[in-house]
Amino acid sequence: MYLYLLRHGVTEWNSQYKIQGASDIPLNQKGEEMAGQTGKTLKNKGVIFDAVYSSPLVRAMRSAVLVSDSKEIHPDERLREMGFGRQEGETVLRMAESDMPFRYFKENPKGVNEMCKVCCIC
Repeated sequence: MYLYLLRHGVTEWNSQYKIQGASDIPLNQKGEEMAGQTGKTLKNKGVIFDAVYSSPLVRAMRSAVLVSDSKEIHPDERLREMGFGRQEGETVLRMAESDMPFRYFKENPKGVNEMCKVCCIC
């Protein structure tokens, strides 16, 4: 058995270096093309998906459809992107410089989720 882990295609917020987190931002045209091309490449290599699971967010679900060419995508809340509260929509540079939880993302991602549950700044 093979397990393929793929990231969603590009969104407008990706292009603008904005934090998306759990915000439900759709793919842009480039993201649609990227996911479609990934699907074609995998198909040309003989990859067939027996089952496809995805974050329930629209960008991930759409990417899963385009990559797998499947109409049966299983949304799974356990695959949902980490939320960053009110930091979502801000640029990565601005958030990395602040004292808000995002700056700890790479050092302690589990800690960010815990901070966001209890602090008042998100």
